[in-house]
Amino acid sequence: MRREEGQVSHPSDRFEELFRKYRPIVEILHKKYYLRDYDLDDWLQEGRIVFNKCLKTYDQDKGTTLGILFKRSFENRICSLLRAQHAQKRKAQVDACSLEEKLSQEGNRFLTDHNRCAETAETYLFVNESLVEYPKSLSSLERMVIMNYLKGLELDQIAAQEKLSYEKIKSALSRGRTKLIALIKDV
Repeated sequence: MRREEGQVSHPSDRFEELFRKYRPIVEILHKKYYLRDYDLDDWLQEGRIVFNKCLKTYDQDKGTTLGILFKRSFENRICSLLRAQHAQKRKAQVDACSLEEKLSQEGNRFLTDHNRCAETAETYLFVNESLVEYPKSLSSLERMVIMNYLKGLELDQIAAQEKLSYEKIKSALSRGRTKLIALIKDV
């Protein structure tokens, strides 16, 4: 339905129209960070909440743009959500599931398999201790490639960023993976 000239638009329509201009910020940060159980709609909802707060507090005289204020505020919100997900007191909730779910997945055997949890915890500790040594085993090039790759950069992007050949970057990633596999196999 078209608006007639001179007709005042609804505030929520104006908000959505303005938010659409800043939506790419949400999408970029969605690719940069991972929030467990959050899909794109959840990210957009968080973005709208933060954007609304930014609109209410934005002061043009403070020498910043609305876009910069929104980006910083939204990134801070995402970091807060990440901290909440990784907080020590919430660790138990991450892997928690109901008894009914456990019974449907594993049957009654999980009630009698007492050693399985101890073995899993022990393996987890050994792998965790081994991973502390992993960065030390990498060359500076391998470390840089692995870190950028884990941040979500593609190999061709890393090559362009570091002004190195694609093959050299690909080879460094391969060596880094091989060292990681060897480290974990030793556990």
